[in-house]
Amino acid sequence: MKKCLAIKPSLPTIREIFLFKRIRNTDMTEESKKKNAAELKFTETDALNRYVTETGKILPRKFTGLTSKEQRHVKKTIKHARNMLLMK
Repeated sequence: MKKCLAIKPSLPTIREIFLFKRIRNTDMTEESKKKNAAELKFTETDALNRYVTETGKILPRKFTGLTSKEQRHVKKTIKHARNMLLMK
């Protein structure tokens, strides 16, 4: 008697999710150049949502294409907006 192995749909790994986001966010650098990331304020939640995933995690530099100084400013601004309950 043969046992039939059921193939379970595998959940995507974190690496696959970030690779998908990397492909999806190819326009991120072009969008971020339109408005200087260093000039973002915590009240501009629409602009800050470009740097955050759907679950609320801040995207790393390799996906956003920002410099380290701009990324630190965006990180600080997003956390400020979260504390003021403007973002998730």
